[in-house]
Amino acid sequence: MRASLTVPAALTLCLLASAARAQDKQTCNAAYQDAQVARDAHKLLKAREQLRVCASASCPGFITKDCTEWLKDVEPRIPSVVFTAKNAAGADVTDVKVTMDGAPLADKLDGIAIEVDPGSHTFGFEGSEGTREKKVLVPEGAKAQNVSVSFATAGEAAVVTAPGVATTAPEATGSSVGSRIFPAEGIDNGLTFSFRIGYGIAAGDVSSGSSLSNAVSGQIPFWFDVGYLVNPYFILGAYFSYGVASGLTVNTSSGANVCSELGVSCSGGDLRVGVELQFRFLGKNRLQPWAGLGLLGFESASGSLSDIEGDTGSTSYTGIEWAAPQIGFDYKLLSTLSAGAFLGVSISEYLGANESEDGMTLLSGINSKAIHEWIFIGARVNFDLHI
Repeated sequence: MRASLTVPAALTLCLLASAARAQDKQTCNAAYQDAQVARDAHKLLKAREQLRVCASASCPGFITKDCTEWLKDVEPRIPSVVFTAKNAAGADVTDVKVTMDGAPLADKLDGIAIEVDPGSHTFGFEGSEGTREKKVLVPEGAKAQNVSVSFATAGEAAVVTAPGVATTAPEATGSSVGSRIFPAEGIDNGLTFSFRIGYGIAAGDVSSGSSLSNAVSGQIPFWFDVGYLVNPYFILGAYFSYGVASGLTVNTSSGANVCSELGVSCSGGDLRVGVELQFRFLGKNRLQPWAGLGLLGFESASGSLSDIEGDTGSTSYTGIEWAAPQIGFDYKLLSTLSAGAFLGVSISEYLGANESEDGMTLLSGINSKAIHEWIFIGARVNFDLHI
């Protein structure tokens, strides 16, 4: 009788153990899949949570191995932020609640870093001093990134003066506060202008077998850009540049340069205009590496000669600037003003030409077209206008 009771009990234990193993395997599989989806969506906190489940030794061997390796990759990439706030007197305040994208995040400010997912977040601050809101880009791997607000700053959310009563934040004075057009921080969108100056080196051919550098050594460009900052990273705009030619050469049949002779004056210039795209790699960061590309612009180059006897001559070329790739690095001097250096190349082709002497046309058109380049290096000043 005792044996007959023992057998069913053992069977029951085996069935329960089997069900538990099946449940564990199902949990491991679900965590394995969810972790990959969360990781690819840059939801790193959720990915870590699931990876800790499927990295357990109770999961199948290949799942444990993969999840352990992925966990080592994900954990260092999880960023964290530290919140600070100051009152109107400039003193630190701690009795402030913080939300992230509308969800509660912290009940007070204690100086302890809080882990968050990477990306653009809107942090809300609420305390006895009032309410503030700040949009912050939190990059992967950033640790203890400081996010600070001042309840003395104008132009943000309303300041609570009594329970249930709100009023607009008072206007403060001084350049540190800013305004709508001249904000205290870098802007998200608006008009942007820049001026560049430097030197352009001539390269390539005017026409097949005729080097551009034989006619002119270079130019000093006065370069203007205007565009619209679609977001903190991307600019769509246009450019205009007029370069004063340097080292003009007009050779005689003997090879002598007429422009170097006494009583002879030579001058020339190069005009370029077109549309361009620019990308700021770090958005509103104080350091601003950027890249740009001009496309399908127009170029017109001209030169003229005159001497003391009244003889004159002129040459002009018109064509297409196919592309103008550029790179640069700016540093923010003020919230909307930055300055730096740039390097660029204009890749162009002259399609038409006209040469005359004493009013008589000697040449019209180009028979054998070729590509020429201007290699620019110089400095620029950039101004963002919040309009």
